[in-house]
Amino acid sequence: MDLPIKKPFAVPYDALLIPGNQFTRFGFTPFLYLKYELQFRPSIAMSTTPEYYKLFNLKGDKRTDNWVVGKQYNFDGSPVLYATTAKALDNNYTGTDKAINWQVEITPDLTLVPGKPMDVGNDILGQCKGIRSIKFYPDKNTLATTRMNGNDFPAFRLSDIILMKAEAILRGASQTTVAGVPSTPLDMVNMIRARVGAEAASKIDLDELLNERARELAWEGWRRNDLIRFNKYEVEYPLANDIFKMDKNPQRRIYPIPTTEMKLNPNLVQNPGY
Repeated sequence: MDLPIKKPFAVPYDALLIPGNQFTRFGFTPFLYLKYELQFRPSIAMSTTPEYYKLFNLKGDKRTDNWVVGKQYNFDGSPVLYATTAKALDNNYTGTDKAINWQVEITPDLTLVPGKPMDVGNDILGQCKGIRSIKFYPDKNTLATTRMNGNDFPAFRLSDIILMKAEAILRGASQTTVAGVPSTPLDMVNMIRARVGAEAASKIDLDELLNERARELAWEGWRRNDLIRFNKYEVEYPLANDIFKMDKNPQRRIYPIPTTEMKLNPNLVQNPGY
């Protein structure tokens, strides 16, 4: 069964009329701003973790193209070069400093500087650590003054609903029939995979369904909820040289009520632990 093409219910962001979307500003590398014709240099703040990226391992999966990784090339095939020096490229360089044109290379690792919290190194190599996403494609119309981009952000998508249904059946709900055809969790997952050209699954369980949600809904704001629902929110994914340990208190699954809201409504009671 083919997955019908449906427009998602989305937040219609606009750089001027409905501001707020800053994916390009915070989730993209500055070294590629000329290639994508941006009017400003992004701030490199957000990337994905190596463990998450490893989930994009299906043959033929077009969703893998949403990630920027490896040596970078312009659309005409020429390498993306960055004018720098050997020392600026790598703080650990001990040879004679010299000017070089370095080909930009995005690496999936997030190796931290020993003894420092969440620091991948204040050099060019450090700034290129961590894979960036272009699922919300860099908007060349983003203004340099506000850095707000106009990509619409999906709130509800048909593929999300289909995966919800597959999960419900895996958790014990009754299987249904659509247009006279039995609709199993495997059928529904393979509908989504067929849409993106990925190899079909031969079986599906809750763990693999969680992985499929990760692939399909990357950077759409569902991962935290999914991990909590699948009881995996407290699973630690350590980074190299990380000096911090995860707070595995299940209490952290619930956010605190903001102080501003508490002041507006004195009947509110703060969540436990805050």
